Formats: sequence, C-alpha cells, structure tokens
Amino acid sequence: MPTEQTQGAKWILYQSVEAFRHATALDYVDMAAVIAIAYVILAALARTRAGRMAWGVAFLLTLYWVASLVLPVVTWLMGMALVPGVVGLIILFQGELRTFLSHLGSLLVRRTTVTEDTCHRLIAACLRMSQDRTGALIAIERSTPLAEAMATGIVIDAEISAELLRTIFMSSSPLHDGGVIVCNQRLAAAACQFPTSTNAELDVTFGMRHRAGIGITESSDCLCLVVSEETGAVSLAVAGEIRYDLPREELEAVLRGLVGEQPKRGALSIRREVRDD
Repeated sequence: MPTEQTQGAKWILYQSVEAFRHATALDYVDMAAVIAIAYVILAALARTRAGRMAWGVAFLLTLYWVASLVLPVVTWLMGMALVPGVVGLIILFQGELRTFLSHLGSLLVRRTTVTEDTCHRLIAACLRMSQDRTGALIAIERSTPLAEAMATGIVIDAEISAELLRTIFMSSSPLHDGGVIVCNQRLAAAACQFPTSTNAELDVTFGMRHRAGIGITESSDCLCLVVSEETGAVSLAVAGEIRYDLPREELEAVLRGLVGEQPKRGALSIRREVRDD
C-alpha cells in the first residue's frame, strides 16, 4: 500500500506534468527568465571562492527536499536550523558574499575599456623593469572600482610611462612598497595595499607580490601585471589565476584578448615551477 510520502511524490510529479501540459508562451518566457537569472548568478559565483559554498548550500537544499518526502524528523530539524544557519553563513562568508555581489555587478555594468596603447605602454614598462630586476605590481581597473585599494595608497593621476613606473618601483623610492593602479588610461595611485590570496591550491613557492596580484583579481575583475624582483619574470593575473613568466609576444596576445572582454575562469593556467619575489 502506498505510503503518504509516495503519494506526495506522485502528486508533485503529476502537478509538474500538468503545469507543462497547460503552459502558455508567457510561462515559457517566465521559465527562460529564471534560467537566465540562475546562469548569471552561477557565472558570478564561479569566479569567486563562494562557488564552493554555493555547492554546499545546494547540497543541503537537495537533502532537505529529499528528507521532506521520506524523513519527517530530519525535515523538522533542518527547518529549525534554517534561520540561524542562514545568519551564520552571512557572518562567516561576508567577504565571499561581498566579492560575489561585486562580480555580479561586473556582469551587468559596462566595463572600462583598456586601449591597446595603454597595454603597450604597460608591457614596455614591465619589460624594462624585468631587465633591471625591479619588482612591480600593477593593477588595471575594469568595471569593478578599486577605490578601496586606491584609498590605501598615494594619488598620482599621471600619464602612464615606463620611466615613471620604473621610478616608482625603484627600491629607493618611498612609493615602491605596494602596487600601482591604472584607471581610465592613467596611473591613478601608487603604494597601494592589495589583498593577498588565501587560496590553498596555489603553489607554496609563490611570494607575497604574486599572491597580492592574484588576490586583487579574486575580489575584482581587474587585470594585474607582476614583475619578479628576483627572476625578472613578467606574469599576468586575472580572475584569481596567474600566468607566470610570459614572453613579450604571448603577454601581448593575452592582453589583447582580454582588452574589453570579461575574463573567464580557466582563461589563464598556472605554470608550476620554483619562483620567488
């Protein structure tokens, strides 16, 4: 004899079939809108460390739905823990949620265009500093404002040039400790403090400069150029990933492909080898 839970599952299946049978064109538009919204949210989550948290929440919701069909006591316990659990998640993962909302906004807001001339100037500066073994950290702002990081440094608002960047990052310069931010084709600020990445999957040989370059791209959609002081290697970080020690041709090709485009997870691969800052 069918149990109440089985009857409930059959009722849900019957209602779903009936809903599709009598669906109108407007209903399909409604479903398409829901799918589009879900895609945008998942795309934004995929570019943050909150993505794993989202999978955990999805698992708990699925478990709650299954339990509601056959396990009434578990359903009651999970229902009692729902409200404090949501509040706890907000408190524990407020940084990840802030990053997620930032990336969600970057999908909807028009990105700041980075011109090829700006890219060429930055590449030329990085290559000069690479030859001199001058460590550098350069973030290129796109749609996500870097005002928070900019507030930790010194406002420059100057035209981009290899000579100016080399002067800033010279060890004797009072502005060399930190990163510079490029905004609207100009060097906006220097000596800025970037958040360092806490990604446990990064190679342990990464130094603080490279981790800062990765960290700033985890919390925004900016691009970040990193020049190693020890090896002179020029690297590019985007969307929480880094391409280490790029030759000029490849660096120009990658930057050209990212100019005016949204970086995607997996666009850059991490080359695992010993490297120092």
